[in-house]
Amino acid sequence: MTTKAARSIQSVQWFPAERLGQMNVEPTLRSVDRGSYEYAWLPVDDPLTARAMRDAEVKPEGLWARRSRVALRGAPLLMQEVFLPGMGQG
Repeated sequence: MTTKAARSIQSVQWFPAERLGQMNVEPTLRSVDRGSYEYAWLPVDDPLTARAMRDAEVKPEGLWARRSRVALRGAPLLMQEVFLPGMGQG
C-alpha cells in the first residue's frame, strides 16, 4: 500500500475531542481496514524516546512502539503509536 499522508488526512472528518464522547464511532470503525502490527523497541538514545521521556517521572531504558497500515474509506494511512513511560499509572 502506498501512503499519501496529505490526501488521507484531508479525506477524514476531524472532530474536537470534547465531541468524541457524544458520537457513535461504530460505522466509521467498520470502514477501517488495518494491516498487521509491527513492533519496535526504541532505546533511550533514540531521539523520539529522549523527547518523550524529557519530562517523565518514570525513566525506563526505552519505549515500545507499534505501527500498522490503515485504510479509512480507502484512504491509506501509516499509523504509529509510542507507549509513553507513564501509561497505566494513576
